[in-house]
Amino acid sequence: MNHMGLVSAVEEVIKRRLPIVNCVKCSTFWLVLIFCLFIGLDVITSAAISFLSSYVAIWIELFFGFIDSCYDKLYNAIYKDSATSDQADSDNKDTESTKDALP
Repeated sequence: MNHMGLVSAVEEVIKRRLPIVNCVKCSTFWLVLIFCLFIGLDVITSAAISFLSSYVAIWIELFFGFIDSCYDKLYNAIYKDSATSDQADSDNKDTESTKDALP
């Protein structure tokens, strides 16, 4: 929900910040803790599972960020010269003669 922008969309609709839900560590910890207590686990086990889950959530979020950056690089490598390259080439030819030379 954080990575795909659901939380920021909800924040825009309700016109309030949701700091605990917006943080992947905090939201994972509290949701897992509430769920574990709801299903009947004791407090110590619930807290341990919640801490472990929030730690794993950090690494998953970092992995998603890495995948995003790889996707952006690949997308830019594939589509940087597609439709705009012809227009950019014609623009560069027209403006090269009017550019000032650097000293």
